[in-house]
Amino acid sequence: MIDKYSVFAENCDIYLIAIVMCPDRKLKWFKDHGRTPRQIKEIEKKVISVWNTKYAPEGSVNPPSTNLRTRSRYAPAIVQSQESVDDINRYLKEPLVATATIKEAGGYMQFWHQA
Repeated sequence: MIDKYSVFAENCDIYLIAIVMCPDRKLKWFKDHGRTPRQIKEIEKKVISVWNTKYAPEGSVNPPSTNLRTRSRYAPAIVQSQESVDDINRYLKEPLVATATIKEAGGYMQFWHQA
């Protein structure tokens, strides 16, 4: 079904985003369909940009640190998570979900509602 609409992807970013948001396809779909690594990187940038501007929950995009106080080099390091629960970067790095898992959930929408 998705292959049928791939010709529209050049003119409308929503098709690119929709494919990437299929957890059994993500960016791999574009590699499998002949896109160059450079094109795939551009698609990834678009998806991340749209996510961060339109869909990311409040506060999930971490602002730059403004703490100017210096720490002793002997003090234990403070570890802060750079990812939120809804981080698009984490989603893109995770392995693909099996298509059977999505079917068992009842389709893409039901899969996401259960996630």
